[in-house]
Amino acid sequence: MNVVGRRGSSGSGWNWSRPPSGPPRPPPGPPLLPLAGAGLLILLVALALLAIWLSDSDGNTPAGAADTPTPVLSTAVVSSPIPSATPAPTQTATPTPTRTPTPTSSAPLFRLAVFDEGEWQFEALPQTAAYHEGEAIPLLLRIDNALPGAAYLLTIRYACEGFNLLTAYDHSTGSEPALASAGPGSAIADSAVLIPDDPGTADDDGEAGSLSLWGGSFIAIGTLLPPSPCTDQKSLSVSLLAAADTLFLMWAAQLSEAASDGDLLLRLVVQLPDGDELSVEIDPASVAPAQP
Repeated sequence: MNVVGRRGSSGSGWNWSRPPSGPPRPPPGPPLLPLAGAGLLILLVALALLAIWLSDSDGNTPAGAADTPTPVLSTAVVSSPIPSATPAPTQTATPTPTRTPTPTSSAPLFRLAVFDEGEWQFEALPQTAAYHEGEAIPLLLRIDNALPGAAYLLTIRYACEGFNLLTAYDHSTGSEPALASAGPGSAIADSAVLIPDDPGTADDDGEAGSLSLWGGSFIAIGTLLPPSPCTDQKSLSVSLLAAADTLFLMWAAQLSEAASDGDLLLRLVVQLPDGDELSVEIDPASVAPAQP
């Protein structure tokens, strides 16, 4: 039993009295904080024991199960090497080949020339041209831009009173016309063909005249027409086969013994494949009497 003392109101003394009667108070409970710490410690010990038990159970797996290892998932990320980008090769500009212009098919160019004083005259004969009666005047038909493999049909016509006959280009001058400028440059022809005998005259009896060709060959040669004695003109057809782009056809026309007569026509014509004509005309005044 507890005795409670109180101080009097005057402060001079103490009053001692008993506590009021009633049911006794319960004893104060234990402190809560120490109990919580103890419970947490017990929980940690239980978790540790559980972890040890689980570890022991993994070590005591059956023998058969140990043969197959349990794959372990690794969270490590293996970085695959990123291939470095190969730089694209620099495109070198391919030079555009210059287109070679296709040569246009030019028409063949025909030119007729007469040999005078060591030169081929493709234009009008000079005024000083001088020939003699009975002389064989060399002639040249030059074909430029010829098409190799092409055939060219020509017709030679001449005034048969002014010219006795057709013969070889070197009859009176030798090889000089073949070697002259604008000529073939060689005395050896690629092809030659005999000029047929004219049955209308005896002037060519024993004459072995020929046509000479450089740059091609002869396909055919006709007969001298008309076969009768001369009344106006004679004609001879000949066809050529080109083997190069330039052809040289050479022969000669022999002046008659009356060529200096002013009334005679000294004219020679070459008719081309397209019908056009090239001609050479000699002034009778330039023809001198035959040399003794």
